[in-house]
Amino acid sequence: MGTYNNTYTSPLGFLKSFGLEYETSNLNLLKKKLLAELDLSGKSTITIKNKEYTKHDIVNIADNLKDVKDLNFHQAILEDPFLLDFLELTILKYDGKIIKKTLYEEGQFIDWVSPYFLTAYTHFAHQIMAKNDMRGWLKLVQIPKMMTDNDMEASKEFFLKTIKIRRDKLFNIISKNEVTENRELVQYLCDNRFLDMTTYFTQPAFCQLRDDLSVLVMKTGIVFFNKIDQEKGKGLLISAINCANSNQVKNKIKEKINKIKNIEHSKTNPIKTIETSNPWNVVLVIFLIIGAIIRITACHN
Repeated sequence: MGTYNNTYTSPLGFLKSFGLEYETSNLNLLKKKLLAELDLSGKSTITIKNKEYTKHDIVNIADNLKDVKDLNFHQAILEDPFLLDFLELTILKYDGKIIKKTLYEEGQFIDWVSPYFLTAYTHFAHQIMAKNDMRGWLKLVQIPKMMTDNDMEASKEFFLKTIKIRRDKLFNIISKNEVTENRELVQYLCDNRFLDMTTYFTQPAFCQLRDDLSVLVMKTGIVFFNKIDQEKGKGLLISAINCANSNQVKNKIKEKINKIKNIEHSKTNPIKTIETSNPWNVVLVIFLIIGAIIRITACHN
């Protein structure tokens, strides 16, 4: 995962947790009080609302309030619990949403909040993709992206790297013919929820990557069908089609599925052959041949 570590801490929320409003005197008082407690404890951090703060963190929070022009930004986020939890705790509540504010669309605010948003966005994405959490994914893609163009590009690079890591792990297992030995890991890597997540990326940089991953999932499906579990194998082939980007790869996977269907059809509807080991069957064959010869002779006459 990318190293995006600009985690947001609300200075106003920090003060509010101590029952203090924004005033320079309160800010200085709190700063001195916390630094004194830290020194007396002999520890390197102090815990406030289940979060650890170093001396550096405390000084930074206090300094963040010195720039008055940012105060309205901090206030807007403090009044938006959904956005505040996302930026501070990397949490997206399923029953909430970001409040619509014109401020959130202004360039100055986007420039300011973008580093914090990128950090929360990629950290949350990392968590849900690792868990194959489709519900969390759908929540993530629905929220407005408060990022600059550069940070949007950085988020794209994060997703590319995440998908490539999974593709490469799967490739290594398949290339070593170790699918059977690693069936649980392989099923995790080929999880259809993760594959569905990849379909949200239609940019050129993702197209070949999705096709590569689909082919690997197809190969995994064939191994499962032949050696492990036929139903799971067929399921993997369907997932491979859904993940694929190009029609060429989709058609290739469909051919494999049709071959499997033909194999299953031949098993359920076997061609009936005459058992020549049964003497009555031999007699029947002889009579059929004689009858055919008589008909042919009659036609010539």
